[in-house]
Amino acid sequence: MDSRELKRLDQRAIEAFESGAVAEAERLLRRILDLQPGEAQYKRLARLLWLEDRQNEFLQLCDFLVGDEKFCFVGIELLRQARLHDRALNSLASLGQHHRKDIRFFLNAAWIYIQLNDGKRAHQCAAPAFEAQNTEATADAYVSSLLMIGDYDRAESVLTKLMANAGPGGRWMAYKLCVDRVKRPERDPMYRALISVSQLDHKHPDLFASGFNDSLRRAVDTIYKFKKHPLDQSLIDGQQTAVNLVAGKNPALKRYLQIATGEVARYGQGVQNQELFQFPQDGKAPVIRECWSVTLDGGHHQPHFHPDGVISGTYYLTVPASATKGSIYFGIPPFATPAMLEPLYEYQPEEGALILFPSYFWHGTTQSARGVKRQTLPFDAA
Repeated sequence: MDSRELKRLDQRAIEAFESGAVAEAERLLRRILDLQPGEAQYKRLARLLWLEDRQNEFLQLCDFLVGDEKFCFVGIELLRQARLHDRALNSLASLGQHHRKDIRFFLNAAWIYIQLNDGKRAHQCAAPAFEAQNTEATADAYVSSLLMIGDYDRAESVLTKLMANAGPGGRWMAYKLCVDRVKRPERDPMYRALISVSQLDHKHPDLFASGFNDSLRRAVDTIYKFKKHPLDQSLIDGQQTAVNLVAGKNPALKRYLQIATGEVARYGQGVQNQELFQFPQDGKAPVIRECWSVTLDGGHHQPHFHPDGVISGTYYLTVPASATKGSIYFGIPPFATPAMLEPLYEYQPEEGALILFPSYFWHGTTQSARGVKRQTLPFDAA
């Protein structure tokens, strides 16, 4: 089978999974792997098994990959993403000497220690990886480790070079936010001013009075969701839709995206000249590229940022009628730093509210109430 046919099979597998035809997606992935084993396909199969909550099969696949000379680091990466830290560290320790010289050995170890909040060991692993190879992945780990050990001056120096070479990207602005919050706390109000909250139900009373939110809920509930939270994202104990909703045909979803697009345009006009907002250099207004739905039931989001976006937002479709609503908070990274930071801003969600912010802002949520739904419709504009 030639490469074009393999690509077609791969695309069919992706489309099948996003549509909820999981068995067909798995059949196609296994067929591809039988013909030509590849890292991307192994990762997709592992994520499918994880998202379908087939834990034993997921672990069996990880063990198989760890034992394979070619794919051992793929297996360890998957274990790390599943937060099976002891198993991932033991797998690293089992590797032969030639693998211990591989930059992926140090990088995987660095990220495991970052997740374990062990800044000293994270730095011991991230520093040689960054020295050997200056890539986005090694720089991410190295700067994170510098912040964890409190070397804010060195972190800022590295970030200055990264931003000069790569342009004012959101990835490095996220870390710059951490440095500023420690070294220049007087900037906190400027950062805070970039967060916008508006009530869409107040702006469009007739639309919402006609049952618009109920139509949105029905639309979201008919779209395939994972049984388990995604493997390599911020969501913990929740569900997320598989398909990009921007391409959806449902009238309620299309109307929501139309309204959100207008809000993004207004927000962009208000912040594009502010010092701490990185507007696209071509001057074009950001367009919503990705939209998805998240349902929490006792879950939460760990702090994260969206490196591929310019403006991010989330709409609160359903909010628990309890005190534990899953507040969103900003400005704190997912790892511990010597300087204990308080949130820049924390918002207790209300149904019908849309919150907008720069995509580089670290943001997470507190745990939502168990036994009741908390539904959102987040998006990224770029």
